[in-house]
Order: sequence, then C-alpha cells, then structure tokens
Amino acid sequence: MVQAVGTSYVSIAELAALYRQREVSPVEVTQHLLERAVGLQERLHAYITLTPELALAEARQAEAALLRGETASPLLGIPVADHIVIGEGDGF
Repeated sequence: MVQAVGTSYVSIAELAALYRQREVSPVEVTQHLLERAVGLQERLHAYITLTPELALAEARQAEAALLRGETASPLLGIPVADHIVIGEGDGF
C-alpha cells in the first residue's frame, strides 16, 4: 500500500487511480494533508479556517462510496482547499 505521505505531489488523475486500485484511501490522504496543513500553518499562514471534522467526514463518505464501486465523479475523494483572495485598499 502506498503511504499517504507520497500523495502530496501526485496529480488528481494519479490520486484517483490510487483510490481505484485501493493503494490509498481518501481518509488516509485527507488526514495526511490536514496534518501537513497544520504543520505548515504557523510558517505560511495559508488558511484562515481549517475544518478537519468536515474534511474527514466527507473523506469517509467518499471512501464508502468507492468501496461500493461508485464512480459517479472523477473527483470523488479528491481533497480540495479553497483559496479566496480578498483585496484591501484601492488595489482591487
């Protein structure tokens, strides 16, 4: 089984293939990425809000769907972080 740590820099297509091959699970990948985000947060200040409970709940749902053989979306189980830029002053 591929360790979730190795999934930090794979493409969406590669990650989806790993899910289908059951080499790694959405829960494992989400947990790894959450740990990585928390570990880098103090240095990067990349996130205003982290929602680990929601992320893991959705990962569990995706994992259950994949185990049932559902493939309704090619993005099923792929973690996503929203990035919103809010302008200040006259620059925007």
